[in-house]
Amino acid sequence: MKRNLILIFVVVAIALAQQPVLTKVGSVVKIDQTTPGTTNGVQVNAGSAIIGKVGIDQTTPGTTNLVALAANQSVNVAQVQGATPDPCFGTSRSYFSISQTTNTQIITGTSAKKIYICSLNIGPNADAENVALVEGTGSVCATNTIAVPGTPAATAANGWQMAANGGLATNGGGGSMAATSVNADNVCLLQSGSGRVAGGGSYVVQ
Repeated sequence: MKRNLILIFVVVAIALAQQPVLTKVGSVVKIDQTTPGTTNGVQVNAGSAIIGKVGIDQTTPGTTNLVALAANQSVNVAQVQGATPDPCFGTSRSYFSISQTTNTQIITGTSAKKIYICSLNIGPNADAENVALVEGTGSVCATNTIAVPGTPAATAANGWQMAANGGLATNGGGGSMAATSVNADNVCLLQSGSGRVAGGGSYVVQ
C-alpha cells in the first residue's frame, strides 16, 4: 500500500512538472514553459474570455524561433483609416504624353467611368502659353466643355499662365489632383497660342 502511494505521488509530480506555469501580473499573463521553444501542451480554451497581453519569451531573443508570416500577405487597400481611398492611391496608373502646338485630346473617356488625374507636368516651354485641362465630348472636347474639377478654367485664356521658358508640375500627393465629373468624358489640353507645349502625366480610370 505504501509503495503504491509513493508511485502515485511520483507520477503526479512528473505530470505537474511537464505543465507550463501560468502567472498573472496585472493584466499580463506570462507562460513559463518547462522546455522553452515547445508548446508543452499549452492550450487556450475556446470561448469569449479576454486575456489582456500575452508575452512570448523567445528561446533565442532577437530571433523568430520559427514564428513566421507567410510572404506577400494580402493587405486591405480597399480601406484606408476606415474610408475608401483615392483611386490614385494603391492603383496601377496609366500615362499620357503631351507634345502639341494646338488644342489636343490627351485621354479618351471610358463608358460609365471617370478619369482621375494623378499627376501632370508641362514645360518648360519656349513660348509663353496659357493652358487649360478640360473635359467634354466630340472633337477636342468641344461639346459640353467644362474645366476638369481641380483645375482653373474651361478656356485656355483663363487657365494656367506660363511665361516663356516656364511650366508647371503638380500631383495629388499620392491621391488625385483632379478628376472628371461626367462619365465617359474625354480629357483635352487647350492652349492659347501655337507654341510647342510638352509634358506628360498619369491617371486612373475608375
